[in-house]
Amino acid sequence: MNKSFDSGGGGAIGRQPGYSLIFAFLIMTVIMIIAGTTIENTQDKVRYFSEMDGTSQARLAAESAAELAVVQIRDYEAGYDPGEDSEAFCLEDSGGDCVSYGGYEVRGVAEVHEDDPTGSYYVPILGTGTAGLSDECSILNDHEDVDHPCNWNKLMYGESVTVPLYVSDGTETGAYVPADLGFSSWQLKIRTPCSDESCSSRYAFSPTSEEENDTIILWQLVGETSSGNVSLIPNDAVGRDWMGDETKAASSDNTEVYEDLIDDASDRGDYIVLDTDDFSELSSFVDDSSLISLALQLDIVSQLVDSGGNAIPYLEWQLEINSSSSFADNKTSIIGTGYHEGQSGTFYFPYVITRSSTGESASIYTLSN
Repeated sequence: MNKSFDSGGGGAIGRQPGYSLIFAFLIMTVIMIIAGTTIENTQDKVRYFSEMDGTSQARLAAESAAELAVVQIRDYEAGYDPGEDSEAFCLEDSGGDCVSYGGYEVRGVAEVHEDDPTGSYYVPILGTGTAGLSDECSILNDHEDVDHPCNWNKLMYGESVTVPLYVSDGTETGAYVPADLGFSSWQLKIRTPCSDESCSSRYAFSPTSEEENDTIILWQLVGETSSGNVSLIPNDAVGRDWMGDETKAASSDNTEVYEDLIDDASDRGDYIVLDTDDFSELSSFVDDSSLISLALQLDIVSQLVDSGGNAIPYLEWQLEINSSSSFADNKTSIIGTGYHEGQSGTFYFPYVITRSSTGESASIYTLSN
C-alpha cells in the first residue's frame, strides 16, 4: 500500500527565517540599548571628569591667589585692610586667552551688623566666630543675627586671648589707636554655651555664697608707646548687691569677671560683663595719643563648673565697639577666589585662609573652602 506524506512539514521549515529575523531584531535592539547606555555613561563620565578638572583648576587658582595675598600682607599687623579687592590676574594662559584667573580679598577689621541699629563694630568678624559649628561658620556665610554662635568666639579653660584695639600696617606712622579711631566705648560680652541642642537654656554657675563666687576671667589692657610698654589693671572695688550686702561682682570696677557677674549678664540678656563707660581710668588710658598699640587680654583662671557640678565646656565672648572707625579683629581672613574656563562653562572656587593678627600662633594658617 503506497503511503503519501503531507508537505505541510516543509511549510513549517520554510517559516524559520521569520523567527530568525525576529531574533536578530531583538539582539540588535539589546545591542543598541547597551551601546546607547554605554555612550550615555561615557558622556556622563566625560562630563564628570571635565567638571572635576574645572573645579580642581579653579581651586588651584584660588589657592594661588590666597598665597599671593599672604605674601602681600607679610609685613603688616593687626587690622590690615587694603580697602578694595585685588584686580583679577591671569594664572594660566592658553593661546592668548586666559583660562585660569583669580583674585583675593583681605578682611581684618571689625564689622558692623546690618540689623543692629546701634551701628557698632563687632569682633569677631561676621561669620568667623569659633563658637558655632565649623561647617557653618565662615566669612563667606551671612550671619546677621548678633547672637548667632558664628559671631562669638570660644574661650576655654587655660586659654588666653588678645584682642587688638588698634589698626596697624606694621609701621609707626601707620598705627591707629583708639584716640585716632574715634573711640567712645566698648562692651565685653561673656556667656556660657547652650546646654541643649535647641538652646532653650544655657549653663549657669549659680554660686550659693560669696565664698563660692569664683573668679573666672582676669582681664587687663596692654599697650606700647614710643618709650616702652604700658599696662593697666583697674583697682578692685567692693560694691553692694540689691539687698545692700557687700559683693565683689556687684561692682563693675573689678578687673575680675566673677561667676555671678556672668550669670547676671545672662539673665539680663545683654551678656555685658565689662563696659568702659563705667571706667574713667580706662577712658583716659585709651585716649592716650602716644600709644602705638593697645590690646585687651583675657585669661580664664578657674575651671568651669555649673551649679550641678557639671563641667561647662567653654565660654563665648564678643566685643562690641562704639567708634567712628573700625578696630582690628584678632585674626585676618584672606579670601582667595579662583576661576577656570572649562569646556562645560566657568568654574568658581573660594578659598579662605585665617591668620592670627596678634602674634598668637602667628605661623599657623587655618584653611577652608
